[in-house]
Amino acid sequence: SRTCVVFIVADWTYNKNDAASGFRIVRSEKALGGHGHDYAAGAGGDYRYIVRDTGGRPIPWKNLALWRSSGKYYYGNKHHTDDLNKGRKGDFLHLEWWY
Repeated sequence: SRTCVVFIVADWTYNKNDAASGFRIVRSEKALGGHGHDYAAGAGGDYRYIVRDTGGRPIPWKNLALWRSSGKYYYGNKHHTDDLNKGRKGDFLHLEWWY
């Protein structure tokens, strides 16, 4: 089996229009140029990307985490992506952030 390790790295900017205001999961039946890493590489099925949204909320987020759970996801007071593993067997994976 193949293991992929992913790190979240901050890329700081003073331009609020370039700053990340949120994140979303993009799924596609074909590879999409300019979307970065396919997080489902080697697993078969859809291509899956985490995409940074910009230009939205002018308040910077303070925390960013990958939530992995074998049970139901608790949304709480955080912003989050859809399940990166949606439609697959295995744990739920959500990127979450809060202000």
